[in-house]
Amino acid sequence: MSYFELLYKKYNKTVLTADEAAAELGISLRNFMQQHRDGLLPIAVMQRGRGGKLFFPLRSFCQYLEAVEELAG
Repeated sequence: MSYFELLYKKYNKTVLTADEAAAELGISLRNFMQQHRDGLLPIAVMQRGRGGKLFFPLRSFCQYLEAVEELAG
């Protein structure tokens, strides 16, 4: 089963919040946001609402996971 299928089944949606994305990577939200700001996480991002809450498209997040897995060998 692909990352996309697994995570879609788990969350039943096509975007992840920053909290969910950080949890899936096994890092803190603070660390996740810092890495995202520093450009170390090449994952597409969307902002919604007036508060500018960040959402990460599931497909892009899964592509990142697949790339990391491929690099790890």
